[in-house]
Amino acid sequence: MLSPLTDNTQGLLNQPRLSYLKQGASLINFARGQIIDTKALLESLESNRLKHAVLDVFATEPLPIEDELWDIPNITILPHVSGPTNMKTASKIAAKHILSFIDSGCMPEIVDRDKGY
Repeated sequence: MLSPLTDNTQGLLNQPRLSYLKQGASLINFARGQIIDTKALLESLESNRLKHAVLDVFATEPLPIEDELWDIPNITILPHVSGPTNMKTASKIAAKHILSFIDSGCMPEIVDRDKGY
């Protein structure tokens, strides 16, 4: 799952939507923790609707040591590093956008404030 967190994506993967997945499917979330309804995810794993989940993001970060997700064998927990930033290329992109903003006063079109991302 890769999606921004907006009012429309909060709890997007809930019980009804998870039930549409093929029996034994796996789920990967590198987006935002709040996109997945954790209770529905756990129910889907327990019922074997989902075989496995790989989670890199959580509603509370860092994931508290006492959180039950740590103890579930068919969940792989990653340390929120699924998309490392290449400093050379990222700094060039950022510099380009800053210079463009200074020259024109316009923000890059890749940001749509109405959509929230």
